[in-house]
Amino acid sequence: MKPIKVRSTALVLLFLLSFINGVFSQQLPDGKNEMAKDQNILDSVYAKIIANYVEDVSPDKLTRMGIEGMTNALDPFSKYYSKSEADEFHEQINGKFGGTGMVIGKMGTQIVIRQIFQGDPADKAGLKVGDVFLEIEGQSTRGKSIWDILPQLRGAPGTKVNLKIRRPGQHSDISTVVLREEIKISSVPYYGVISGNIGYIRFVGFSAHCSEAISSAISDLKHMHSLIGLVLDLRDNPGGLVREAIYISNFFLNSSDPIVRYKSKSEDSTEYATKIPMDSLIPLVVLVNGSTASASEVLTGAIEDNDRGVVIGQKTFGKGLVGFLFDLQSGSVLKLTIAHYYTPSGRCIQAKNYPGNGGTGTAIPDSLKKIFKTKNGRNVKESDGITPDIVMTSNDLPQIAHFLLDSNYIFNYAIQYKLSHPIILPAADFHITNEDYKKFKNSLNVQKISYQTVTETKINELMKTADAEGYGKIADTVLKKMKTRLNQNKLDDLSRYEPQIKELLEEEIAAQSYYEKGRIEASFKNDPVLKEAIIILNNSIEYSNILMNNTRKINPFSN
Repeated sequence: MKPIKVRSTALVLLFLLSFINGVFSQQLPDGKNEMAKDQNILDSVYAKIIANYVEDVSPDKLTRMGIEGMTNALDPFSKYYSKSEADEFHEQINGKFGGTGMVIGKMGTQIVIRQIFQGDPADKAGLKVGDVFLEIEGQSTRGKSIWDILPQLRGAPGTKVNLKIRRPGQHSDISTVVLREEIKISSVPYYGVISGNIGYIRFVGFSAHCSEAISSAISDLKHMHSLIGLVLDLRDNPGGLVREAIYISNFFLNSSDPIVRYKSKSEDSTEYATKIPMDSLIPLVVLVNGSTASASEVLTGAIEDNDRGVVIGQKTFGKGLVGFLFDLQSGSVLKLTIAHYYTPSGRCIQAKNYPGNGGTGTAIPDSLKKIFKTKNGRNVKESDGITPDIVMTSNDLPQIAHFLLDSNYIFNYAIQYKLSHPIILPAADFHITNEDYKKFKNSLNVQKISYQTVTETKINELMKTADAEGYGKIADTVLKKMKTRLNQNKLDDLSRYEPQIKELLEEEIAAQSYYEKGRIEASFKNDPVLKEAIIILNNSIEYSNILMNNTRKINPFSN
């Protein structure tokens, strides 16, 4: 008899197995007898289900669902990890593992190389973006998923993996051997000098020792150039280890400047800059957006509240929750929110309340948000993430661009372009021509361009509502005509949004020619937020005025 699914709401049954037989209750402090009583109820319910339910129930599955039922009621960031999941999580935090140094993806029924890390084993073995896996260690990849393939590519440094691949544009399959190495995923995929003597660092995650990569980048830039300013790009940086954010803040802040405050049920402590800064004077701009979160917000808040630099972009995500890892039995891990982060001015970063609201949370009303002061007396608001000093409206991609990316049209065209253009201009100077774009449009199967616009979504909702209220026949004719007209206009989107689609094509082609560094350099020429940073750093008066005056600048830009 197969194990059955059990509703997670019925399963707060579990903090269990690790605490069965009264272990949990024995460790409870005085006054916590109610918790011990509840724990006994959980243990009892769990045992009754396993022993008496009409069908067989998997104990492991029941336990997992029970744990998820509890953590889902807390917040989206409190999670349980099995041993294998915990191992993967620790690899991400440490930023290193044994493997081949590539990113793979599923395209139809094929497993394809999507990215090669420069200088890593796959690169040394001559593998290319677009290569299709046929066999790994003599076993066919047919019908396998990415998660089937990944464990075969990873392994101890020094071991070999035999591959057979098919390369676009070549008639014969290729057999090769890749020697695994320790792969270190850099938190700094790019740094260099832009627009004269302005340093730029792209920073994508707070893994272990990432502060060393930032320190090295700053040192190299200062050693090779007479910098007039520095841009630290934290856009789309989801955070990670906050201790690394503290180290990096110390690079720019003076000793004894506050960096971050933690407040939990039992602790209230503040971290300060304790070391001599690398540079406390160089003009600094931090770039952020709605996906800048957690440790990234701690770093940004420390810079903004100490009036150490100008923040440009969109309001950040608003994750001010401190996560702690509790080691459990058999190598599993519980990641649990235990405190809140506060910036030096005293404001909490967290933008949502979770307790009692389940995992979705509720936004904190503006009426409850207090105003705090930076070191220079500028107003900053709590419970709102980090609001930039220069707020720039988001330049979101149109729906057709998302469709072309998700459907691999951009990726596939870049593969074909590289076959006929094996050498291209440097990424920062590379452009596709109008004729190239015409070829791209001709390569599309227009009959399969079937993405849904926001307008279509609303029309579909309106049709359902009209039908439910008895107005279906009346609304049907009008709304169907609107949908037909919209479908016709979709094809026009290829021309309407040509500049944005061209940018995506140029970035993908540059990436396939010059690795991820090429993608980043190709993006510079069409980046209004970065251009605004350059303007500010080239105008010392405006830079100083922003940090001294209690004003914010709104700088919208158009598509």
